[in-house]
Amino acid sequence: MKKIVFLSPLFPSRSLGTSLCKLILLLVFIAASFQCAYAEDLPDTAWSRSFDPESVVDAKFSPDDSLIYVATSGGVYSVDTKTGDIIKKFYSIPDGVNNIFALTVSPDGKFIAVAYEGIVTIINTLTSDIYLEINTINS
Repeated sequence: MKKIVFLSPLFPSRSLGTSLCKLILLLVFIAASFQCAYAEDLPDTAWSRSFDPESVVDAKFSPDDSLIYVATSGGVYSVDTKTGDIIKKFYSIPDGVNNIFALTVSPDGKFIAVAYEGIVTIINTLTSDIYLEINTINS
């Protein structure tokens, strides 16, 4: 039985290939150790925020990461990412609506869009005014 040995330019011999593999494994282990040490230095929780009795449906960061827009079963809030304080309530869902389904933020952070039960509402984040409302069921 013949033994086939593949020699590549990266691993010209079996012993060099084995040594290189050991070196790579050592470097991966060292990198993983630094990552674990860094993760241990971080706090478990910076802050937490309850919206009780409302339930959180969706949340998105503002483009500059200074705010989190939170869609709840009662409306849309902006929350300061450093303190967890509620900055303002942008929008309350209309009576008879069960829940907000989705929330998204425009790339410039000037608008948020909220979708619920066939309606999409676009809100100006600077003024809190409704910019546009689209009824996707009756259009």
